[in-house]
Amino acid sequence: MKNLEKLSVPFETTEVKWRVGSTRGDKSAGIALAYVDARVVMERLDDVLGTLNWEDQYTETAKGRVLCSISIKDGDGNWITKSDGAGSTTFEGEKGAISDAFKRAAVKWGIGRYLYSIANTWVKLEKNNIAKSEFPRLYKLLPNNAAPAEKKETVKLIPKKKTTSLKDISWWQDDMKKFEHLGHAEAWKKNNSSKIKAMKNENEEAFNQLVADYKIFEGKYKPK
Repeated sequence: MKNLEKLSVPFETTEVKWRVGSTRGDKSAGIALAYVDARVVMERLDDVLGTLNWEDQYTETAKGRVLCSISIKDGDGNWITKSDGAGSTTFEGEKGAISDAFKRAAVKWGIGRYLYSIANTWVKLEKNNIAKSEFPRLYKLLPNNAAPAEKKETVKLIPKKKTTSLKDISWWQDDMKKFEHLGHAEAWKKNNSSKIKAMKNENEEAFNQLVADYKIFEGKYKPK
């Protein structure tokens, strides 16, 4: 089976999340546990195998435990299946159990298995969450240990509107003086369509003046 080794390649740091495991009695510290979302696991299967070469199935035991089976098609068209299960999670109930079972079955195929080898690391907690100051230390525990770049807010500058000057309008007014009939005007408008369109976006005031001048000429020569 080709490319299976790519399933176990470590994820990018930005794809790995952290949650709190066991905590001290006063909730001042806890063990940080690394994990990835089920969506990230699905994308790994799609990218490595192709969407038509893997499938997942779910069953529920009499005790309410959810079992997930992930099957992968080999080069000869045979399907190979690996399974694992999970119970309902504290936070998400049945939905969490399905997601957890899926990720556990994926670990059987090597996806994210390295996350389980990360040593238990105690971190400070703030309001039951991992303190932000702890994340640089946690990133160093990952194979791809570069901390994700912080998103910086960018300020979009609004361009100032151009004011109409004699230079802005002279180019078409000089041309309009040479028009002898509407045919000349229509041909001129067609030949300068790109320039007129650009002016509409860049200098609305000048564009409106051009339209007004054109309508004046059009009114003089248009048959009544």
